[in-house]
Amino acid sequence: MSKSNLSVTISTIVALAAIISPIFTTIINNLYLLKVKKLEMKQEEYKQTILHKRDILENYVRYLNEVYQNLNDSALSEYSHYYSLAYLYLPNEIQKKISRVNHLLGQSVLADIVDDIDEINSDICKELQKL
Repeated sequence: MSKSNLSVTISTIVALAAIISPIFTTIINNLYLLKVKKLEMKQEEYKQTILHKRDILENYVRYLNEVYQNLNDSALSEYSHYYSLAYLYLPNEIQKKISRVNHLLGQSVLADIVDDIDEINSDICKELQKL
């Protein structure tokens, strides 16, 4: 192989490497950025879910206490709205407790739910801390 043939071959290899290298770098970089963006989106979705659950549970507790302290149509309406939503997000043992309280509220038996309200508040507080 002659020197000119060798230098043409080397020049061709260097030229191809100069063209291909940035393409591979860009592809690898874009794949990495795509993975990072997906992780960011998952994190944001998780954050929104947590905030949504927190809002529902806090409002349920707020309106449960308001219904107990000051029974009126507005508080009862808000309570019933958040009861249904909170029921979806709470574990079975707490669902049973809030269901019992809900039935007692429906029968206007407020005196029987004082201890239940405190227990539910405590349970929901623990659930919020888990979030």
